[in-house]
Amino acid sequence: MTAAPLTAASVDTAASDAAQPFIVRPSGSVLQADIEGLNLSQPLNAATVQALQTAWDAHLVLRFRGQQHLSVQEHIRFSSYFGPLDKRPQAATQWHASTAELPLEVAVISNLKQEGKPIGALGDGEAVWHADMTYQPLPPKAALLLGREVPPQRWRYAFRQHVRRL
Repeated sequence: MTAAPLTAASVDTAASDAAQPFIVRPSGSVLQADIEGLNLSQPLNAATVQALQTAWDAHLVLRFRGQQHLSVQEHIRFSSYFGPLDKRPQAATQWHASTAELPLEVAVISNLKQEGKPIGALGDGEAVWHADMTYQPLPPKAALLLGREVPPQRWRYAFRQHVRRL
């Protein structure tokens, strides 16, 4: 049974009346909800960010479809609403110049090559299982993924919640 969509007005925040309207549509699985009605290329106010945080806390994985128009700087701005951003690790192999020129807050995950050089990290076959930056004492709490080119096949993605109990 899928719960009815929630609107930002029904999310419990101190200033929910100032939040930009959007819909949280639970996927019906244990994790994940679709967020509809927000244009992430536009700045969000504090009440909207708090409403998104509430949705994230409830569903753990949020999917924002139809955001292919996001620029690199808009992607960074949206990501930074939820805390300081980590820098991508240094690649073991030299990336294509187009990737190397990106801000350090952006990591490209791709199996494509240009001019014989990979345009991203975790090349062909290396991204079967992945956890972000687990070599750090305190790994990031999240990753904002943006699919620019997604295969037409229906791929299965698994998101896992890792909670350390003290």
